[in-house]
Amino acid sequence: MNKMILKCLFFASVILAFTNVQAAIPEYTNPLAVKIADPAILRASNGDYTYYLAGTGTQRYVSDDMVNWRQAGRYIDLSPYLTYISLWASEVVEKDGHYYYYFCVPVDSLGKRAIFVAESDSPDGTFTPLPFPSGGASWQPVLELPNNVSIIDPHVFIDDDGTPYMFYTRDLIRTGTNCKIDVVRLKQNMYEADSATTFLMQPSQSWEKSWQEGVSVVKHNSIYYLTWSSQYWGGHKYAIGYATAYSPMGPYTKSPNNPLMKQWLTYPQYTNPNSDSPDPSQIDPNNIGYSSPGHNGFAMSPDGTELFICYHTKMGTQFEGQRQMNIDRVIFTPDNRMHIDQSGNIAPTREPRAYPSGSVYPHSAQTDEFEGTSLNRSLWSNIWAENDSYWSVDNGSLNITMAAGDIAGESTNAQNIFLQKAPEGDWQITAKINLPLSPNAGEVEQAYIVVFQDTNNYIMVRVWKCTQGGFWPTNMSYVDHIREIKTVLTYARPNIPLLPDIFYLRIKKNSGNYYQCYLSTDGQTWDPYGPSYYAELTDINVGMGANKNGVISSSYQAKFDYFEIQRSSDLNKDGMVNFKDFQTIAFEWFDNNCFPKPLGDIDNNCMVDMYDLVELTLKWLTVNP
Repeated sequence: MNKMILKCLFFASVILAFTNVQAAIPEYTNPLAVKIADPAILRASNGDYTYYLAGTGTQRYVSDDMVNWRQAGRYIDLSPYLTYISLWASEVVEKDGHYYYYFCVPVDSLGKRAIFVAESDSPDGTFTPLPFPSGGASWQPVLELPNNVSIIDPHVFIDDDGTPYMFYTRDLIRTGTNCKIDVVRLKQNMYEADSATTFLMQPSQSWEKSWQEGVSVVKHNSIYYLTWSSQYWGGHKYAIGYATAYSPMGPYTKSPNNPLMKQWLTYPQYTNPNSDSPDPSQIDPNNIGYSSPGHNGFAMSPDGTELFICYHTKMGTQFEGQRQMNIDRVIFTPDNRMHIDQSGNIAPTREPRAYPSGSVYPHSAQTDEFEGTSLNRSLWSNIWAENDSYWSVDNGSLNITMAAGDIAGESTNAQNIFLQKAPEGDWQITAKINLPLSPNAGEVEQAYIVVFQDTNNYIMVRVWKCTQGGFWPTNMSYVDHIREIKTVLTYARPNIPLLPDIFYLRIKKNSGNYYQCYLSTDGQTWDPYGPSYYAELTDINVGMGANKNGVISSSYQAKFDYFEIQRSSDLNKDGMVNFKDFQTIAFEWFDNNCFPKPLGDIDNNCMVDMYDLVELTLKWLTVNP
């Protein structure tokens, strides 16, 4: 019998002799790809999604797993109702099938804030003022204090008996003294007070300084746990503490183990010991991007067995810089103490953690040719800093409208980075891009593909197109190949002849943690750019984006004709295709998970099957004739 046929039959028999192996539980890594301050998560009993996220600003985010979030419009348009619309610290609360949106906004030109609420029958719907103004009257706050006292950060907790309580902070800025936390019981209509205001606490522990804000309450074993944030939000010492009580109205006892969570950047010294601004020369790069955890909320896992805390951290070292969301498990000890994560650390976790229990996991990366007119959200589970008015899908291309922004170094203002979960093992990603030269003199447009952990840890290859005028003496192109690890950039930007409208970019991952960037003008011949970068990334995403550097018209776009991922046949990563790779397929035979995708899924269809066996066999035969 032909030698090739014998080999095929032999390996087919090996495959059929093995049984399926359960896939590992997928993991996430903080921080998440959501730029938001003051996060509050609602686990809804009905609606299109399981989780709804609110915070500072009216943007609505939705998720089914608490890890992967996407924008879904806005909760409310304040402009028809209010003069001052600088909204802080919103949250959505559900009661008796209705949804209530609480927030604080200024009520005068000096910035005094009061608390308002809006209502909807669905977390996906548009919220309307409560009580609704009639007869031309203005929308009135549900809680406003006299004597120019500003109140911020409303939080409504509903007890087991259905009684609602509103917590808030008397703001330091307008009181001229320390912040103070109050609580008031609400009527069942969710906006009228049903008790006198009760003062709960003010700063008294040394780590708090003068600030207390961002209250959230959770109940466990008949004990009420009240968390808050202290120090200034824009500095690097922002942290979370907690106190306990046997009634929502108190009295509360602060934990002697506070703060519950902190990440004070570890500098040998501060330029000014009384300042939140550190000496830049003393920055510890291991802590960059994870400082100042604060203003938290709580939510249960999809199956209701685990409690999570959601909170923001600062991105990078800037004073009053951008913030993004994190989540961690909450642990209660037998002596009723609250801990974060099983490790008992008081810092945000930065190592991979299992997805929340009961999650439906996102697909691992797959090729997408962008057919139809809508994006496949099961693939593109994350869009970093999504602005859905700046992208579209149009029968064969993903069109990204140029917006100013970047993620290099301390920059965090990029929009619309489209991301999928990377598969295990070695692989390569390729994109075909249509990027004409801008008609505007002196303009720069950029399109790229990226291997992404977060904005401080990624590998990118990016094409610049520069239109003659201003800084540019002629029309020209550049190619960036970038590695950024903990904000430390390694890159080059060679000038090349002006590229045609259509070109191709590729990043290849091989030998475990090495990444090579490529450029092609025809999709056939590939030129490597830069060295093979080594990077130990976790919770890896792959994807693409586009941005501008200048004043491109709002309609100018980069078009991605396809995004392709190919996986290596060297499944066990020993540098060769051999019997061990067939063993991998055997163990995963008919494993039909999309995340984490089985190593043996060579053809990328979320199943280890005969097609993968044939492809691996053909590859093996080419190197073992």
